[in-house]
Amino acid sequence: MAQYWQRITAWLGAQSQTARIALGVSALVIGCGCCSLGYAAGSSGSSNNTPAVAAATATATQVGPTATAKPPTATPKPKAWVTIKHLAGSGNSQSDTFEVRTGDHILTSCTTSSEANLFIADLYRQGESSGNNTAYAELVDRANQPCSKDTYTIQQDGANVYLRVQADSIKWTVDVQRFQ
Repeated sequence: MAQYWQRITAWLGAQSQTARIALGVSALVIGCGCCSLGYAAGSSGSSNNTPAVAAATATATQVGPTATAKPPTATPKPKAWVTIKHLAGSGNSQSDTFEVRTGDHILTSCTTSSEANLFIADLYRQGESSGNNTAYAELVDRANQPCSKDTYTIQQDGANVYLRVQADSIKWTVDVQRFQ
């Protein structure tokens, strides 16, 4: 009999946690069904079903090895605007190529110590010349105006682009943010 139980527990141990749970639930349902039949038979005055019900109940409660508990699943991190590209400088500049996607935010800001200033920031598609092609996105076009912080949202299809800045007497930053 001990060898029989060893074979059963070895077989149960090789099953998935889901299969072991299903077997345990099935055994409980069968055991409860047998108990309710035994109770119904006992209440009608017949007592010769009692040993069979007890044996079925005892077998049904022996489910096998307990399943190991899985650690709780981590709560997903809430989405937020994340800076994926930070560019900064002073004066004229042209960046390396980077990717923008539909819905990305481009945040621009500048600081200056004088009223006379120029700040133009445009994105151009990779391979296109800033002198010969229309800008993919015109971010800032400000002359002789106070600096401010602006946000541009990419509406068109994403692309590989580069930033071209024309700036006199100012320090500037451009951040590309993505909601992820």
